[in-house]
Amino acid sequence: MKSRFGIMIKLFLWYCILISIAYGTILVFFTSIQQMMKVSDNIVNRKYRISSNFKRMLDSLLYMEENEKKYGVLKKTEYIEYFVSAQKEFEGSLLEILQLETATDDAANPWRQLYQDYRAQFPESLFNAQGDEGSQVPWIPEEIINDWIQKISAARSENEREVVAAMVILHRRGQLAVQWGLVGLSVTILVALAGVVFLPIQSIDPFVNCVKASGPFPAGPEGTHSDPVPGRIR
Repeated sequence: MKSRFGIMIKLFLWYCILISIAYGTILVFFTSIQQMMKVSDNIVNRKYRISSNFKRMLDSLLYMEENEKKYGVLKKTEYIEYFVSAQKEFEGSLLEILQLETATDDAANPWRQLYQDYRAQFPESLFNAQGDEGSQVPWIPEEIINDWIQKISAARSENEREVVAAMVILHRRGQLAVQWGLVGLSVTILVALAGVVFLPIQSIDPFVNCVKASGPFPAGPEGTHSDPVPGRIR
């Protein structure tokens, strides 16, 4: 009875170790995948959207500057409409970037400073009261446009560096997940094989010891005696 109880305990411990290794491997694997998904989501839903807004803002600024110069030469009101359209697109892109940015420190957030500079050039009261006359349009000085282009270009380069760094982190975590998955699978297979090999031996030993303790078997034909170990005659 004691031998049987000991075998059951060994089987239970073996199964517990096997299941613990398997669940631990799965937990590490899915944790790595979850972290990779967070990095990927940050790249796709934030960094790439910010990058696309960079291009629209730069194009809008250049288009505003172009139409301002054309109006100064040709004095056609259609260039005012083009300028206002580009200004609205610039404002929409800037507001979207402000929503995507998570920085809370105004001094460390260049987009808040850019938005303040933008509002200084485009007060809502002045813009809403403007007519079709070129003198009433809040044209932007060329030096201010160039300054904004430099700031946006610098922020764009920084955003691209952050995307590259995030891609490197994503690659490393992917490799780490594969490595831990292989390690967990290998350890699980080794433990399973060890249980298959050693547990049957541990189960047979008590039976052999019991047979040996009971003494030799009765004599067989022609004076042979059976060995206590089954399958062997002496």
